[in-house]
Amino acid sequence: MPARFEIDVENGVVFSYATDPLSYTDLLRHQDRLIADHRFSPDFDHVADFRDLEPGTDITTDDVRDLARQKIYSSKSRRAFVAPNETLFGLARMFASLREIAGEPNVRVVKTLEDAAAWTTVEVTKVKDAFDRLRATAHSTKHARRVQRAD
Repeated sequence: MPARFEIDVENGVVFSYATDPLSYTDLLRHQDRLIADHRFSPDFDHVADFRDLEPGTDITTDDVRDLARQKIYSSKSRRAFVAPNETLFGLARMFASLREIAGEPNVRVVKTLEDAAAWTTVEVTKVKDAFDRLRATAHSTKHARRVQRAD
């Protein structure tokens, strides 16, 4: 699964992690799973980590427009997208602009986890620990799939 999340109910934050290959369909499923999760609240803050995506993503500007139409978080929720490469930064910035037009002004695109933590006011160690767990799970799942294909 190229897009996964962890919900920290105690601190009121959702951590989303994406890895290649990531498609528009993966992002839609991610949104659907998040909304369906009983622990989720639209008032939670959100940090999304796109650091492990390659610059040549299959996500298009039309996909971003469509994803931005769905209101998942409240207008008071603080959201940070970590996108260190220029292509992903631009797509994330487009999403943030569209959400701002729709009345959700607290979406920022940043280059580091530290900046994401500062914007969302989540302790940086909590942010790093969450993404270490999500990254480890994603990589172990990828490895298991490779082993199954080899059998």
